[in-house]
Amino acid sequence: MRRPGHWRWWGTIALMTVALLTGASGFASASSAAPKAPEQAGRAASVAATGPVSPKPASGTPHLLKKTSPENMIRQIVQCGNVMYAVGRFSKIIWNSTTYSRDNIFSFDATAPYRITSWNPGTNGKVNSIALSSDCSQAYIGGDFTTVHRASADHLASVRTSNGTVVLSWPHQANKAVNTLLLTPNGHLLVGGLFTTINGDANHPYLVSLSPSTGAVEAYLTLRISGHYHFCDSTGRCKPCIQPTGHRC
Repeated sequence: MRRPGHWRWWGTIALMTVALLTGASGFASASSAAPKAPEQAGRAASVAATGPVSPKPASGTPHLLKKTSPENMIRQIVQCGNVMYAVGRFSKIIWNSTTYSRDNIFSFDATAPYRITSWNPGTNGKVNSIALSSDCSQAYIGGDFTTVHRASADHLASVRTSNGTVVLSWPHQANKAVNTLLLTPNGHLLVGGLFTTINGDANHPYLVSLSPSTGAVEAYLTLRISGHYHFCDSTGRCKPCIQPTGHRC
């Protein structure tokens, strides 16, 4: 099976398809844009557009440093209650001329003056996606990291929104990067990425359903995905085929 494109969107596209099939709402792609209706479930807030979107950001909006190498980026923004949660690749956030140290994940108030909160889990690698529990007490994060809040966590973790610590009783191990997370309205945490084993399970590669409460793999989603992926860069030049396991074809 060969398809042109870029590998980073593989898990995202798959989860968008599953979201449509399951009726899940509130999906935000693993890019910099916030969802139009970021309802995760339960009490998670829903924001509806009330008029034309302005190209000018609201005064006081937190922002990234410019001209960094590698380039700073926000991969996803999700609202839960009155708090916005943002993840990506960065180490500093600027708010009202003050610079805050935040490694790849932070939160700020959803209403003016958009104050940056003290929540600071910190990861040692890029965070691609985030989803919030129905009561906003836990943040599920996935990406290309191995530690969160100085605790071991391979590409996946459940983090307390109260103090940023990892919920160690919730399994937190995938053998490759997690690209996308989605908490469905009917209570399933869908996870997509490059992994072939996750939380001790090797029967659901690349796309899996986890229990939000226990982290265990569920039978809710069983696609048995296989094959390899061929991608091209922005100029149309195709790079050597790379299988999802990371081995060149």
